[in-house]
Order: sequence, then structure tokens, then C-alpha cells
Amino acid sequence: MSTLMKTGVAFNGRFWDQLSLDGKMGYVIGAIEGIGEVPFHAKKDCACVFDAVVETTKSLYGEKTDALYIETAQAIDGFYKEPANKRIPVIDAMKYVAKKVCGATKQELEEYEAALRRSLK
Repeated sequence: MSTLMKTGVAFNGRFWDQLSLDGKMGYVIGAIEGIGEVPFHAKKDCACVFDAVVETTKSLYGEKTDALYIETAQAIDGFYKEPANKRIPVIDAMKYVAKKVCGATKQELEEYEAALRRSLK
């Protein structure tokens, strides 16, 4: 695998662009389920964090989790249409999408995107 597909140890937009829709959905599902497991392995009782993630997801998408995965993959595609974002790690693109879904303003999103780009220099 090309070293251009990673920024540090994290896969980036160049990697993302090479994936099929199924591959992208698999990545998103793995990341979301992996994040969901973190509270169960933390030293403190963090189940409340997991419950908050589940409730927020349900409030945004109801029981249509397939829509969550497809829409997230499509939103990440949109993020990487900007060539300056190609080196940004996929997990950071997912955070950008989460901020957008949760109602961040255009200015907040632009500032976050600019900060992600600056972090690569």
C-alpha cells in the first residue's frame, strides 16, 4: 500500500477515494462500532457516553442505521472532494461530518476544517 494513503499512521482521503461504497460503509461501521466499545473497556464507568452516542444516533436516524452509514460515507466523499483535504485522516473527516450532522454552523465547520489542514503542516 502506498505511503501516500496514510498521514502518520492514519488512513487519509487518498485511501478513502480508493474504496468502493461497500468498503467505505465497512470502514464507517467499524469506526462507529469500535467507538461504541471504548466505554466498556475504559477504567472508569463510561457507559453513559455510549448511551449518549446511541440516543443521539437514534434521534438523528431513528432505526435506519443503514442510512447512517451510507449518509456518513457520502458526506466523507464530499469532504474529500476538496483537494486540500486529501491528507486529512479519515477519522478526522468523520469528526467533521459528526459536527455537521449535530448542527455546527458554517463558520464552525470552516474553522474546524482549517484547523485540520493546519495540523498537517
